[in-house]
Amino acid sequence: MATQPGEVPAFPLRLGTPEQFAALRSALRDLSYDAPTLDSRRRSSGPGSRPGKPELNDALDAIISLLTDGDVLPEDRLRALVPADTLDALENLGVIEKLASDPNRYYATVLLYPILSVYVVSDRANPADESEPRIGPDYVYPAFTWNSQQFLSCLPQSSCERMLDIGAGSGVAALLGASSAAQVWACDLNERCVHFAEFSRRLNGIDNVTCLGGDLFEPVRGLTFDRIVSHPPYMPAYTQSLLYSDGGEDGEQILRRIVTELPEYLNAGGRSYCFVLASDRRSGTFEQRVRRWLGEREAEFDVISVVIEMHKRHEPPAPGSAPRRDVVVSGDQEALFLKLEATAIYYTALVIERVATGRRGVTARAQRAGVARSEAVEWFVNWTTSAAAPDFRAFLLESRPRLASHFSLEVTHSVANGALAPSRFVLRSDYPFSIAAPCPPWIATAIGACHGTTTVRELFEELERRQLLPAGLTLDQFAANVAEMVARGFLELEEFKLPESTDSTPVH
Repeated sequence: MATQPGEVPAFPLRLGTPEQFAALRSALRDLSYDAPTLDSRRRSSGPGSRPGKPELNDALDAIISLLTDGDVLPEDRLRALVPADTLDALENLGVIEKLASDPNRYYATVLLYPILSVYVVSDRANPADESEPRIGPDYVYPAFTWNSQQFLSCLPQSSCERMLDIGAGSGVAALLGASSAAQVWACDLNERCVHFAEFSRRLNGIDNVTCLGGDLFEPVRGLTFDRIVSHPPYMPAYTQSLLYSDGGEDGEQILRRIVTELPEYLNAGGRSYCFVLASDRRSGTFEQRVRRWLGEREAEFDVISVVIEMHKRHEPPAPGSAPRRDVVVSGDQEALFLKLEATAIYYTALVIERVATGRRGVTARAQRAGVARSEAVEWFVNWTTSAAAPDFRAFLLESRPRLASHFSLEVTHSVANGALAPSRFVLRSDYPFSIAAPCPPWIATAIGACHGTTTVRELFEELERRQLLPAGLTLDQFAANVAEMVARGFLELEEFKLPESTDSTPVH
């Protein structure tokens, strides 16, 4: 049914019968409308970005053009390429309609596309023509954007009992999490998001996800969870005009509320994962603020930040250079960060774990390599929490560190007394963490002696015997340095193998 000029429907999608959803799901699968096929056919990094308007040769071309590119297609051309039952399935659920201004042409009321193993719907960025309603503050943000993809790339794939997705938006994290969690709740203040997420849930035939409307934790009062995930609004804004992006003047209004309530909802041993735009400030680091938000019970929680991308002030690229993606902030946002006296701005995965034992919570930070995924985040969190355990010292002293496969040592030689001599040592790793760390000569020597055959205790004794360590360095201090080299990805232990390197294939 066409939308009449001037009419603004509350929601463009219809929550039809199970049979209608099954018919659409079957039709999309029959066309191989899935992530691997689209990646291959589109030869681009995401929906809506195909260069030009390629010729439509078959039904899949037409469906991609309609549902992911948001094109308007003549009815006769569409019916010549796409099976009638597929068009009926799309039209029955309100996914496609005829233009009010031209009933001979079809358009998609939403974008519908595969992300990994699930289908997701989100709002169009632009109306099909001027007769169609424009997006408003309740816009449902797409799951194929860079920041959405980075959020998904930070989430674990391990199993858990109860998962909560706060500010679920399109519901993509909850839908993907349904394969590893026994029960998932997806909550959003935006009723349009709840409607879209419920539509996607039914389209995918997923039974263990519950979509609820309400403010943050309000819809799940009285419940507790093993995993809580969120991609909250985090852009600094003087006023909230877009629910999906505006996070108050400091960008932390929503995140602060989530963290403050975590003690009531996160089970012992449970983890919270938030992907946000964070900042260090003259008044303290991001992690220090997070600890303050946790209140009197902050000692019960580990606060771990895995930086995904640092912000650099925008500078035009040099002629002929490759395009560069920096953390992009607008002029108003830049002014707000200056007002906050920000010393660093970065996208980060904030992981908060409730300590299951009696130890005090720890704080840590790493920078993930650009091509690393959730395995890097999980490894760093697991290493950091294990290193805080009371029995870790005994384990470390008997462990046998070896050089990590992505480690390199950069040595600078300078002229001294008429001859070249080593003057500067820099430890580097490009996976799973991106880091360059200057070090004293003895550290370089100690790392070079790590072949996986000698224990940390034996390494210390041998290097001390050869007088290659600083005077007065104790065994515990030496072991602490080894632990730091492992944490940075320079060394590896058999019991804590670093993640295998992957290529840069995007999540979608």
